[in-house]
Amino acid sequence: MDAPAIHRRLTEAISEYTKKRGVRFGQGADAFFGERAVIAADEIAGMPASGQQAKISEAEQAFTSLIDAMIAEGVRIPCYQAGVIGEQTLSPALNKLCPLWPIC
Repeated sequence: MDAPAIHRRLTEAISEYTKKRGVRFGQGADAFFGERAVIAADEIAGMPASGQQAKISEAEQAFTSLIDAMIAEGVRIPCYQAGVIGEQTLSPALNKLCPLWPIC
């Protein structure tokens, strides 16, 4: 699979999961997820085809874990906008999850 196809798959998985969880990306988070999806897609595309599917699944799981961690952080921040995960939730979530490929 080539990098653009992998990137599409990852971004679709991220988008579907945020919809499923009832959240949207706020300022800062959308760019971060986009950049990390490009990096992951490039790395996966450089692998032998036999290992790509497992690595794509690993990346999807990491992204969903980060989204869940960001949602949890949003609950902890007083007066944080409901239904949005953004810059304020990203940093604390990364602190809890890193090192986790491909987000860190």
